[in-house]
Amino acid sequence: MLLVGDIHGCLEEFEELLRTAEYNRERDRLVLLGDLVDRGPDPVGVVRRARELGAESVLGNHEEKHLRFRRHEAKKATNAGYKNPMKPFTDQRLKEHLAYSEADWAYIEAMPITIQLPGNWLAVHAGLENGIPFEKQRADKMIRVRYVDDKGSMKAISSDTNQPNGTRQWAEVCEEPRHIAYGHMALNMAKPVFGRFVQAAGFAAHAEGHDDLTWYRAALDTACCFGGTLSALILSADGVLTVPPEEATVSAKAKGTYAQLCTDRDDA
Repeated sequence: MLLVGDIHGCLEEFEELLRTAEYNRERDRLVLLGDLVDRGPDPVGVVRRARELGAESVLGNHEEKHLRFRRHEAKKATNAGYKNPMKPFTDQRLKEHLAYSEADWAYIEAMPITIQLPGNWLAVHAGLENGIPFEKQRADKMIRVRYVDDKGSMKAISSDTNQPNGTRQWAEVCEEPRHIAYGHMALNMAKPVFGRFVQAAGFAAHAEGHDDLTWYRAALDTACCFGGTLSALILSADGVLTVPPEEATVSAKAKGTYAQLCTDRDDA
């Protein structure tokens, strides 16, 4: 099983990563963590390659923005007085948006917010708010959260480099009793970063009498579109890690710097 961080149009690096991981479509499950599109040189090619490979992908905030834009444009086409309320796309992004085929749109529209994986792993684009039962988590937060306040609630950011005062990165405080693989926020541009939530066994009825439980938070976005790397976590088919997670990753170096860190949000 191969879990891949934010590709953002970096098709060459995606292909190299698959080769490095010795990905075999007949054997391996391929799960993408969203944000296949925008910023990089070939987002349309990435979506089509993902479709060809039969890859599963959770919904990223960039896909959600394209879907929302598409809905507004469809409404405008049937109502001459309607104005799309969203910030206009750049010429390049609009060109890419118009290049997706109906099959591409069907693939994007079918992306779920989360994917449950063997071994009690959860794939999600951004993360979870703390203190909220999983079944009550909000989709718009799960595709955008980076920082939470002391109550565990998401706090909005104004740029890629902005952390609101009094907040912490959500994975630092998340007490969800499962492993979580996520993208959206690059903590390191060279390799994935793994946080850990250690749950005392006494608080888990099924684990009483056993060692404490360690739940991983696997940050797999390594900023390929910004000149970093494209990274993946390799798991067995049953989701078991036989080595520390830091040793179960592969990466492909970016072949260029395709985008700059945003000083205002282009993905709201």
